[in-house]
Amino acid sequence: MAGTQQSRDSIRPGRRIARIQHENGRRLTATLAYDTRSQALPRGVRNANVAERRLLFLADQYEIMLKVSTDLATGLLKLGGQLLADGLPVEHGAVDLVGPLHCIRENLDDDGGFRMVALPPSRYHLDIEVGFDVIEVDDVDLRHGWVAAIDDRHDDRLRA
Repeated sequence: MAGTQQSRDSIRPGRRIARIQHENGRRLTATLAYDTRSQALPRGVRNANVAERRLLFLADQYEIMLKVSTDLATGLLKLGGQLLADGLPVEHGAVDLVGPLHCIRENLDDDGGFRMVALPPSRYHLDIEVGFDVIEVDDVDLRHGWVAAIDDRHDDRLRA
């Protein structure tokens, strides 16, 4: 995901960036297909990466994969993602992350990836522009319980 540049737009918090939709374009709503927070691990299986949450959203031929982690020192979130179309990375497009405090626009890299850092735990909306399509991912709840932020260096129960 190298080469991406995070920018904070000067729009009002909670407002989506206005778009002119092309007459051949579609506005798609993505639905949650998988969330590690709601999936229990099978008995006897330990999660090696407990400080991450992974989500998968689907919209028509698109897959939006998100990985959320925390900076244990600050408590702020790091959000990484990838957009696939028919199983292949989408190179050209942009992602708008809209939250209560700001809106961030990030261009997709050559692998369809994007990365945003220093986000406060909150509810967010993602709008992804690709070609003439706009994919909406509504109500991504990253408030409480978003990850099990455990620093296992200080937890005796996790030592072998």
